[in-house]
Amino acid sequence: MVVACIQLNHDWTWTSSGSDHLGIKKEQIISSETLQQFCRTNNLTGFKVPRRFIKWSKKFPLTTSGKLRRDQLKSEVMLHLKLISSSL
Repeated sequence: MVVACIQLNHDWTWTSSGSDHLGIKKEQIISSETLQQFCRTNNLTGFKVPRRFIKWSKKFPLTTSGKLRRDQLKSEVMLHLKLISSSL
């Protein structure tokens, strides 16, 4: 399953649905449906479109040279997904 970890700018709001919310500018609302639609409109192949999005609240783990530590990120995502599935 393709999972995407995202960090929001301080003035953006994450919502679980693509519906409009009162008092918040529409340009500053983002949801998983919005991101999936963005991937499709930019010709991303269907199997590459993320099925799940994880809002990442802390800094991404980086190596000393500034590259993403994919192994550490993957283990944290797997732990997060296990916690979600166990609470169902």
